[in-house]
Amino acid sequence: MFCLRSLSRAVGPSRLRRTFMSEGFACAEAWEKRFENRLLSKVNLEEMYCDLENKLNHKRPVTAVDVDIFANSIRSSSHIQELEELVHRFRQTARTVDTLESTHHAVVRALHRYADTEDLMRVLNDRLNYGIFPDDYCLIFLMDGFIKKGDFKNAAKVASLSMLQENFENKLVNHLALYSCHKYLLDPVEWHQTVEEKNEEEDDEEEKWVRVKYLRNPFFDDHFDLNDANSLVGKTLLLVGKEVDDVSHQILGAVLYKKYDTAKQLIKEVIDSKGRVYEVCLNLALNALKSLPVEEGEAGEKSKELIASMTSEIENLKSKAVNTEDPLIKIEEEIKKLVKQSESELISKQKETYDKWETVREEVLMDELKEIKRQSRLKEVERRKEELTLKEQKLFFFDNEDKIDMAIENKKVVYPKKWHGKKKKKKSDSEGYIPPEIVKQYKSSP
Repeated sequence: MFCLRSLSRAVGPSRLRRTFMSEGFACAEAWEKRFENRLLSKVNLEEMYCDLENKLNHKRPVTAVDVDIFANSIRSSSHIQELEELVHRFRQTARTVDTLESTHHAVVRALHRYADTEDLMRVLNDRLNYGIFPDDYCLIFLMDGFIKKGDFKNAAKVASLSMLQENFENKLVNHLALYSCHKYLLDPVEWHQTVEEKNEEEDDEEEKWVRVKYLRNPFFDDHFDLNDANSLVGKTLLLVGKEVDDVSHQILGAVLYKKYDTAKQLIKEVIDSKGRVYEVCLNLALNALKSLPVEEGEAGEKSKELIASMTSEIENLKSKAVNTEDPLIKIEEEIKKLVKQSESELISKQKETYDKWETVREEVLMDELKEIKRQSRLKEVERRKEELTLKEQKLFFFDNEDKIDMAIENKKVVYPKKWHGKKKKKKSDSEGYIPPEIVKQYKSSP
């Protein structure tokens, strides 16, 4: 990842403690109010987890409302590990499709408050094993919190989540994502923390073979398979920039995402329309091109040609249409405007959502209890039918003795005779055949 510390100092003072949302946006009181509900107030997390774990171990069904109640009942960090384990195991079941909206919110809230940031981001990024998808409120809540801490790496990661979910309807989410990614690029840090595990007993040269059922054909979907910082941040800037009509960040995103044809097309449109782009974005794009690793062989030569061509296009654009202002100023102004317009509405809607979730949770729970009772009654009916059938056989045994004998006879398994091949004909004795004469021999006396 390229580094532009000097550039970040050149564009203006660092706003590490910048926050856009008010303290009331967290809806802390409304969120804590859920414990006044008679259902959540009586939950014993230790007993509930043991019961759910026992069901999962014995392949018995665990419902989505069970997981939701557990997630919403978290009060401290002592049950975070159990929550993560439960969400992961429930994700492997068929009932994961029934996961309630409140479960996603509760898991994000619990991990944000009681777990490490690394654990929160690991769960959010592992959609396959955990299936936690933050909504617009959570995206704003997380990005604003990380921006306030000056943690632009994780703010950019949250921004990339909105891109992966292809969620561009909320303008405030879009502008916060743009701000987070731009701030991260001004002073990038290591995107992934690599932990090397060393084992002295193992021989590094020894090959390990692992048995697998089958080999998957290599496939890259260019979306959920994106893993490196440049690609994720680049695609986020490219798509979000299109939504907010910011061609400067679109060009920067296309270069980071290595979509050079798209970047060239955008540059051509800017030149043809006599528009202007931010110089900072072009400098970031040039530094990204310079920091790309050099490949060897024929592929390396083609890569060098593409990079050189892209660099030439950007330099040409810099000489014609450049805006020397700081793009963050405009983004911040737009965010403040959107916050002023929509924050109070977002807060009131979120409080209404909390009340709605309580109602939905109780309704789903009642439906589950009704289903359990229905299944229990069906089992009782089947048991009674078996008892009556057995009693009927005993009472009318002699009347139905012939039928019973026939039924027993029909149940006998008759195995077909084995075929040993065609029998050979016995050879007829020849007419001229004279059997030998057998004379008993006696031992002569001495």
